[in-house]
Amino acid sequence: MKTRNVRHTLALICILLLSSCAPGLKFSEASNTEDGKVIAEAQTLINKSTEPFSSHTAEVDALKMHIDQVVAAEKKRAKNQQTVNMWTTVQTDRNGLYSYFDLWKSQGQMSQAMVTEMSKESQKQLALIQDWEQRKKGGPLNH
Repeated sequence: MKTRNVRHTLALICILLLSSCAPGLKFSEASNTEDGKVIAEAQTLINKSTEPFSSHTAEVDALKMHIDQVVAAEKKRAKNQQTVNMWTTVQTDRNGLYSYFDLWKSQGQMSQAMVTEMSKESQKQLALIQDWEQRKKGGPLNH
């Protein structure tokens, strides 16, 4: 995996976050809770990727379904396109979480070095989403 591309994606997200003035954004405790659950589920699953993928197919599918549900819920919230875009990046980035699962599936199991690297990168990407939600507390963001 090229961590450089993941870092570029994260940098782009950060730039978008910092450059956007987004009045009217509202914090959602439910969204924040779901973000935390996805982070925990993803990290647990990444840590299991030294084991055969076939032993964790259902867990990967369940996590992807959970993320799909989170995206659907985020799309229903007003003025929330940035959050939707961030979740879409998790789903589509060629060096992101979903691609890692595809690689795990094709290789059968991952090395500890890959697990360590993906764990760090995934944590950064998902934490940005949760941080964005938490920054909405108290009403409009002030940039």
